[in-house]
Amino acid sequence: MITRELFGVTPDGKEVELITVDKGSGIKAQFITLAAALKRLDVKDGTGKVRNVVLGHDDLEGYLQNAGFIGDTIGRFAGRIAKAAFTLDGTSYKMDPSGRDMLHGGRDGYHTKLFSCVTDGDDLIFSYSSPDGESGFPGRLDFKVTYSFTGDALAISYEAVTDKPTPVNFTNHSYFNLGGGPDILSHLLTINAPNYAATDDHLIPKGEILPVAGTALDFTAPKPIGRDIGDEMLAPYRYGYDHTYVLGGTGFRTAAVLTDEASRLSMEISTDQPALQLYSAGGLREVSGSDGEIYNKSKGVALETQHIPDAPNHPGFPDTTLRPGEVFKSKTVYTFKTL
Repeated sequence: MITRELFGVTPDGKEVELITVDKGSGIKAQFITLAAALKRLDVKDGTGKVRNVVLGHDDLEGYLQNAGFIGDTIGRFAGRIAKAAFTLDGTSYKMDPSGRDMLHGGRDGYHTKLFSCVTDGDDLIFSYSSPDGESGFPGRLDFKVTYSFTGDALAISYEAVTDKPTPVNFTNHSYFNLGGGPDILSHLLTINAPNYAATDDHLIPKGEILPVAGTALDFTAPKPIGRDIGDEMLAPYRYGYDHTYVLGGTGFRTAAVLTDEASRLSMEISTDQPALQLYSAGGLREVSGSDGEIYNKSKGVALETQHIPDAPNHPGFPDTTLRPGEVFKSKTVYTFKTL
């Protein structure tokens, strides 16, 4: 069953909808049309309790304040672009910066946009068309993100077309907490990635792909997120983990597994994307969250399937250029299992 209701009105008078999908058994989810954001995701854990496993905000104001991109769809380019500039086919482009660099599509990225939404059965299809030059990106981009449900799995599919060559990189910026505790440091995490993208002090990739073996970044076997979070290797990042993992394998495959032993709940992430950004939410401070809760450091963990940040400036990274006549398609699936 799908229900739609008014969630709030933006400062410029636009109505934001709250859309609820209730499968009756299994997953119940809520979304808002601002940023096509995932607001709530209720699943049954291994103790039989139904719990919300993502961070969110109770009201529209929380999403307008945008403390940490909670639940947002990110575009036109997820991650950072160095000095908000790149060259494509011999033409240089200067982007809308977020400070020195561009982050998550800039200050006017998709996290600020009102999407339209249509339904197809229990699927929700959110759409947004960004004009040529928005945030500095070339070309009109017609974009869709579809949320679909099968049993205890949520799938997020992305699709885009353009009328000019443009870099694209989409992700969902949900934070997960499978047990509802004050932090996720005891959650076990496995990432199918033998390598990571080394970055400078501004979290911009340097072009080096290095092995995780023997470092605090190694999650090739299940490990508590908090075990090595104080390692001196992470000190320059201030917030713990905020790293890009280069996934092993090709095609659609398992990227990561997150497990909370206390709630006896596990989440498997599968994707066709080449990378995954691990962010342990070290930057959250006194954020108004769901059910009146206040979120602080490491309340949730973001596991963002995507391309490597700053790819337009690194020819050696997987290409993120979408060209006229092509259709960008990508899919990520979150499957929940009880222990």
